[in-house]
Amino acid sequence: MDEQWFYSRQGNQTGPVSMEKLRELAAAGQLSPDDMVWREGMPEWIAARTLSSVFPPRASAPAPSAPSAPSARTTAPSASDAAPWGRFLFLAPVLKYFSEDGGLRPFVAEAYRVIAGFFIIAGLYVTGAAMKGMGDWQIRDLPAKLLLFIAVWACIVAAVQILLIRSANIASLPKSEFTVIPIVSIVFRSIGEVYASGILIAGLTIAIFALFSDDAAGMLAAAPIPGTGSIGGFVANAASSVWTHIVAAFMVLGATAFLALFYLVSFYLLAEATLVVVDIARNVRALRESAKA
Repeated sequence: MDEQWFYSRQGNQTGPVSMEKLRELAAAGQLSPDDMVWREGMPEWIAARTLSSVFPPRASAPAPSAPSAPSARTTAPSASDAAPWGRFLFLAPVLKYFSEDGGLRPFVAEAYRVIAGFFIIAGLYVTGAAMKGMGDWQIRDLPAKLLLFIAVWACIVAAVQILLIRSANIASLPKSEFTVIPIVSIVFRSIGEVYASGILIAGLTIAIFALFSDDAAGMLAAAPIPGTGSIGGFVANAASSVWTHIVAAFMVLGATAFLALFYLVSFYLLAEATLVVVDIARNVRALRESAKA
């Protein structure tokens, strides 16, 4: 017959209960190790913790291992530390700065702003040179020179805006393990955009010249844009009329628009190709890590 126990909890005596019931009460939290228990034949009440079948003794916690001595260096030594002449390698911090993710992005972004400033300085220089020689201008040349002046400044304004926008894009790039490829992608885009905008503005200027210039054939042949030489030959061989000049102007606009689109798409393709390289590198790294796992 199972032994019958009594237990006292918070001054209230309860029982008799079996040993199995005591274990259930302890598991449910209704019997604590400090509560008192007693059964017939015992001289006095004892603490419930002494019943090993109710409160099994806990395994002693392992002694904490002695802390390992801190390492004198937590990062790999740089070239300036490893080499015996390291104190003389003053470029080591510079190279480390540019090799890290946060170093190259602000540098390239600031370089774009500096280049935009050079464009503005070049425009002011051209403006000053033009104003200096205004005394030698002929009245009949004034519209052509004014149009050329407007075209130059239109190219400068477009280039400056593109450079400043792309500078902000580079500066806001998220941190990545690939430090150069995202920057190169934006650089390719900006080159294509500057080149395409310059071609479009030049084409529009040449088309206006072709409409109103008496020497449209010579001007088109001397224009530094591929395709305008053939258009100049067309104007030279065609009968001199208003329609000839109109057709030549639209041919120039069409040729320069196609050329600008070609360069823009080509540089955008280069930009996308560089990002594809990043995706390939990430996938290869993921496959390598999954294979190790």
